[in-house]
Amino acid sequence: YARSAEAYRRALDLDEGDPYNWIGLSAALAGIPGREADARSALVRATTEAETKLAVNPNDADLLAQTASAYADLGREADARRSIERALDLARDNVFVLLDAALVYRSLGDEVLARRWLQSAIEAGLSEEEVMADPQLKTILQPIEG
Repeated sequence: YARSAEAYRRALDLDEGDPYNWIGLSAALAGIPGREADARSALVRATTEAETKLAVNPNDADLLAQTASAYADLGREADARRSIERALDLARDNVFVLLDAALVYRSLGDEVLARRWLQSAIEAGLSEEEVMADPQLKTILQPIEG
């Protein structure tokens, strides 16, 4: 994780306004013990940079979906829902947007919508083997109790 974090920092030296690199840095830092606060700060910066870019191009479905995921991780539920719903309105056939929707709704605790969007991603071309090999995605497909 430390090497990944360093690579993202170098990328940010070239373009500090790239929200995708801030998201990547956050993920890398989250994997390093003791760097949780830094990971959260990077994620906050990612949302700030994404909001700037979305003000110019509010129809960037991929960025909306990634930003929704960041909002969900930050506990900003209303922002997460608004962003992922907008992304889905724009690109309901985009596998990556569908996958992000599944992860956002899982993070928000909505197992029914998480499963629905993951199933849609599989129908749109996401490999079921890939899903079953990913522990986070695999849990979405497990039976819902209650």
